[in-house]
Amino acid sequence: NDSTYKINHKYFVVKPVIQVRSAALSALYMNCGNELDVQVPALGTSYNPSFSSGDAKVVKGAQTGKVTVIPTGRSKVKLTVANGGSTLGTETFDVKKVPAPNIAITNRGKPVDFDNGEKGTSLSAIKVSAVADENFKREVPKDARYRVNSIEVKLARGGRQVKVQKYTSENVDLRSFRSQFRKGDVLKVKIERVSRRTFTGENERAKPLTTIYSIPIN
Repeated sequence: NDSTYKINHKYFVVKPVIQVRSAALSALYMNCGNELDVQVPALGTSYNPSFSSGDAKVVKGAQTGKVTVIPTGRSKVKLTVANGGSTLGTETFDVKKVPAPNIAITNRGKPVDFDNGEKGTSLSAIKVSAVADENFKREVPKDARYRVNSIEVKLARGGRQVKVQKYTSENVDLRSFRSQFRKGDVLKVKIERVSRRTFTGENERAKPLTTIYSIPIN
């Protein structure tokens, strides 16, 4: 009843298991704000983690376990997770490049017909947009913001240049070209500069998959 017994007994301390959730778990995008949710269920309410990495910038989120990792290297990122001064473990992630954006060119809201061409009488303006890769946009939406900054439009006829003009906006006004359109002409659109707005608010130059587009005039 009120007796105390001493027993020598071996026991093992189970190492807490780190669980990482992310839209892009297999690899992180270079120079992008990859949002991770790092949890250690075994610690319960005593879990108040800190994060560190020598391969990336680390921004701790407002909620417990939330962290944004911005890789600065091109190979791998090692993220160390600690709690109360004790290291719980290190998670390693591969780093992948940001995929090149696609270019969408529309005439009055409809995609330009590059195969059959466009009627010169209806071609008064086009919009040239840079579109992010779907997976990239889903995984890091705050980094998938593109803008076309510089465009060169050239009207060619029989292999020679008729008119050329540069634009610094996605909205290209072609009214100055219309009076010179002839059936069989080709309107060449060259994408000279595209920028990507990063997670940190900086503008980074991006190279689209295709930079020159030809629109037949009929």
